[in-house]
Amino acid sequence: GVDLVVMNLPQGTTDQSLRDLFAPFGDLTACSTNGKGQVGFLSYSSPVEAARAIAEMKRKTIGDKTLLVGYKRSAEPEEATMVRYRDAALADEVLGALEAQQRFSAAAELRLAK
Repeated sequence: GVDLVVMNLPQGTTDQSLRDLFAPFGDLTACSTNGKGQVGFLSYSSPVEAARAIAEMKRKTIGDKTLLVGYKRSAEPEEATMVRYRDAALADEVLGALEAQQRFSAAAELRLAK
């Protein structure tokens, strides 16, 4: 199978609700949460199904949470996976803030040039 990890799930997400959320993208051979319901682990029977799930669900907002979905590294412990995705989310936030700052600066320069 092709293993995926889903981070930033709404608190209390169950194995069944996670399965219901990701089943439309293909044959799930495994599906579980970390017990707190905030991290999910999935396995699809084919790479095409896994890629479709990532494309459709990455950055999807569920309630007040924006999902982070990606491939799980097979030799990586679950805790390391969670840290890597948390760090990736932080990096995305910082990059987003920098891009917004650059757009604001460019707009300010245009106004000053007029």
